[in-house]
Amino acid sequence: MWTDLLLATFLAIAFLVVPGFLVTRSMGSTWEFALCSGPLVTLAAFGVLSVAYGALGVPCGWLTLALPVAAAGALAWALRLGRGSWCPALRFSERLERPLAESGPLRRLTPLRLALALALAAGAVTSIAVFVLSIGDPNAFEQTYDNAWHLSRIHLFAETQNFSPLNPSLYPSAWHGIAAMVELALGVSTPLAENATNLAFIVGVFPLGSVLLLGTLFPERPRVVWLGGMLCLSFAFFPWRIMLFGPLYPNLAAFSLMPAEAALFIRLCARETTAAARLRSGALFVLGGMSMALAQPNAIFSAGVFLIPYCVWRVRQLAYDRLEGRRHRLVFSIAAAVLLTAAFVSLWVLLAKAPFMDGVVNYPRETRLDLAQAIRWGTGFSFVIRRQQFFIAAVVALGGARLLLCRGRRWLDVSYLLLLGIYVVAISIEGPVRNLIAGFWYSDFYRLAAAVCVFCVPLVAMGMDGVVGAVSWCLRAIVGRLGGSERLAGRLGAASAALVVSAILALNYVPFEFVEWYYRSYGFDAVAYELRDMYQNPANQALSPEEEAFVERVEDAVSPGEVVYNMPFDGSVFAYAVCDLDVAYDSFGPEGDADLLALQGGLDEIAFDPEVRDAAERAGIRYVLLLDQGYGEDLVGDGSTVYTHGYVKKDWGGVTGVTDETPGLETVLAEGDMRLYRIAE
Repeated sequence: MWTDLLLATFLAIAFLVVPGFLVTRSMGSTWEFALCSGPLVTLAAFGVLSVAYGALGVPCGWLTLALPVAAAGALAWALRLGRGSWCPALRFSERLERPLAESGPLRRLTPLRLALALALAAGAVTSIAVFVLSIGDPNAFEQTYDNAWHLSRIHLFAETQNFSPLNPSLYPSAWHGIAAMVELALGVSTPLAENATNLAFIVGVFPLGSVLLLGTLFPERPRVVWLGGMLCLSFAFFPWRIMLFGPLYPNLAAFSLMPAEAALFIRLCARETTAAARLRSGALFVLGGMSMALAQPNAIFSAGVFLIPYCVWRVRQLAYDRLEGRRHRLVFSIAAAVLLTAAFVSLWVLLAKAPFMDGVVNYPRETRLDLAQAIRWGTGFSFVIRRQQFFIAAVVALGGARLLLCRGRRWLDVSYLLLLGIYVVAISIEGPVRNLIAGFWYSDFYRLAAAVCVFCVPLVAMGMDGVVGAVSWCLRAIVGRLGGSERLAGRLGAASAALVVSAILALNYVPFEFVEWYYRSYGFDAVAYELRDMYQNPANQALSPEEEAFVERVEDAVSPGEVVYNMPFDGSVFAYAVCDLDVAYDSFGPEGDADLLALQGGLDEIAFDPEVRDAAERAGIRYVLLLDQGYGEDLVGDGSTVYTHGYVKKDWGGVTGVTDETPGLETVLAEGDMRLYRIAE
C-alpha cells in the first residue's frame, strides 16, 4: 500500500517534470535549468492538448499527453544536438555551476547541484514527517466540502478521459488532470492518486522552482542558494495548512509554480540577459502563465504582487541607464518609477471595480483578528495556526535587514512587506478597504499567508547565510588569535556554522521542552496534529469504513450505470470517487436541478405526489441510498457519521423523513442505519 503511494508520487513527479524538461532542453538550456522550469512547460502543453483532444474526441491519459510532449521534446533536442554546436542560452551563473573541487569525489558537485539535492531532500523529509506519518493510510482522504468536488472531478477525468478545461464545471483542471493520469496509469484509488499528486508538487515542483528563483536572484552567492534550497519548506503554514482549509489543492499546485514563474520574469527583464536568453525566457514565461491559469488563476495575482516592486526598481534602473550623461537623470528615473507605481495602482483599482470581478472582490468573509494580532501573527509566521515560529522569524528579519544593504535586491523586502500587508488587511479589516486591497483573493487570508511563505524563501536564505557568515568569521578570528592555521580556522568555522544551522532548524521544527513554552516552535507539530485529526479521527469521517463496505454492496446490487439518489451529507457524496458508484450528488452544493430538488423536498411523499414521482422518472432515479437513516432532520444521533457544513435542514425534509415504512419505497439492502431503497413500480 505505501509502496503504491511511493510509486504514484514518483510517477506524478515524472509526469510533471520530464515532458517539460525535454522541451526546455531542446530550447537550449542546461539540464539543471530544464529540471527547475520543466513543470511550467508540462502543464501548459497538457492544457493545450486537452482542449484539442476534447474537441476531437481523443481520450486523455499519459499515453496521449505525457508521451507526445516528451517525444516531441526529445526529438527537438536530438535535432539540436545533431547540428553540432551546443551552447545553452538558459543557464545559471558560472559561479553556481563551478565544481566545488577540481578533483576527487566533489569534482562533479556544484553549488547548484548541491542546492537541488538539498531542496529535494528537504521536500521528501518534511513531507514524510508531516504528511505521510499523519494520514495513517495511503488511501485516506479529507472528508470535507471542497474535497468531495476534487475527488469526484479526478475520478470523472479518469472515467471519461476528457481533461478539457473549457468546461466551466471542470476548471481549473491542471491539478485534477495530473491526479487522473496517475489513477489511469497505475489503477490506484482516487484518494491515493490525490495524495501522490499533492506530494509531487511539494517534494518536486516547489523545491525545484525555489532553487531557480534563488539562483536567479543571487547568482554570485552560492551559499545563499543552497541554504535557501534546504530551507524552502521551513514554514509550517505552506503547504500544510492550506491542505487543511478547503482543501485548496489547486492553489497548492499553482503556488508551487510561482517561484519558477517569477524567476523567468526576472530573467526576461534583467539587464545582463542576452537576446537569445531573453527570447527563450519570454516563451517559458508565457507558458508558465498558462500553467498557473490552468492550475488556479489567483496565483497570477500573488506572483504579480511579488514582481511589482521588481518592475518599479527595474524601470528606475532602465531610465537611469538610458539617461546617462544628462542632467537630472536621478530625478527623471525616480519619476519613471513613480509613474509606473501610479499605473499599477490605477490598474488595481480599475480591476477591483470592474463588474466582472464583483463576485470575487466582494466575496463575504469574516475577520478573525484585530490589527495588532494580525501583524504579530504574520511576522511570527503563525498566521492562523496560533503557533509562532520565532526562530525562523528571526532569521527572516536578519535576511530582510541584510537585503537593505544589497543594491538591486532591496525590492525583495518591499515585496515581502506588500504581501504581508495584504494578508494583515484580509484577516483584520472589514468593508470596502479590504475588498479593494485583498479582494482579488476572495479576501482569503489562507491564500495570502501561503503567498507570503512562498516568496519569503529568499529572505530566510539570506538570513541564514548571515548566520553562517557570522559564525564562520568569529571562529576564524578566535583561531587566528590563538595562532591556528588558516586551514584549521576554515574547518572549525564551517563545522561550527553547520552546528548552528542544524540547531536553528531543529528549534524551528521541534518544540523542545528545554525552550520556554511561549517560544517553542509548535507550528509543524500543530499541522501534523491537525492532519492526523482530519485523516484518522472517526468523528471527521462522514463515510465510515462500514459505510464504504455497504456502498460496495450497493454497487453489486444495482445495474451498471444506474444513478442512485443519495443524501450527500451522510458521506455518500464520496461514493462515486471512492467506490465508483454513480450517485446523484457527488459533490456538495447541488446546482439546483429541478427534478433532484423535487426529490429533496418530497421523496417521503413519492407514493402520493405525482410530481415527485415524475421527477424521479425524468431523472432516471430508481434507487435511493441513505447511509444514516432514521436520525431526523438534524442528522445527528448516536451512531451517525455525517458532515453538516452547508447543510440546511429545510431543504432536505423529503429525504430525512424517509423510513422503512415510507410508501412507495422498497428495502433492498439494510444494515444498521444504512439503507438501499428501490422506488416501487
